[in-house]
Amino acid sequence: MLIFYFYFCYFSFALLFRIKYINSSLFWNVVGLRENELRLPALGIEPDRVILRVNIISAMFGSVSGVLIEYLTGHVTPDLTFWSYSSFLVIGGVIGFYFSSIYGFILGAIALRLINIITYYYIYELTFGILLMLLLIFMLIKEKRQK
Repeated sequence: MLIFYFYFCYFSFALLFRIKYINSSLFWNVVGLRENELRLPALGIEPDRVILRVNIISAMFGSVSGVLIEYLTGHVTPDLTFWSYSSFLVIGGVIGFYFSSIYGFILGAIALRLINIITYYYIYELTFGILLMLLLIFMLIKEKRQK
C-alpha cells in the first residue's frame, strides 16, 4: 500500500512540474530552440545550456520512472528498452496532443491502456495500427481545416 502513495506522489509531482514548466521561461526557450536555434544567441540565450537543462530534467523523470517500473514488475530487463516499448510513450503523446496540449499525454496514456485492455493479445497490434492510422488521418483533416 505504501508504494501506491509513492506512485501517487510521483504522478502529482510530475503533473505540478508540467504546469509550472509551461509557465516558465525554460519552456519558451525550448520553443525558440525548436523554431530557430540561430535566433537564441541573438536574444542572449545559450542553446547548449537549454539543451543540457532539458536533458537533465528528462533523465531525472526517466530514472525515477525506471525505479517505479521495477517496483511494479519486480524485475528490470533489457527488453524494456526495446524500441517498440518506448514507442508507446511517443505514440501516447501524439494521441494526447491531438486532444489537448497540456493534459494530452495523460489522455493518450489512458487511451493506449484502454486499447490494450479491450483488445485481445493476438489482434492488439492490428487494432493499434488501425486506430493510429485513423488518428493520423484525423490530424491531417484537422490541419487542412485550420488552413
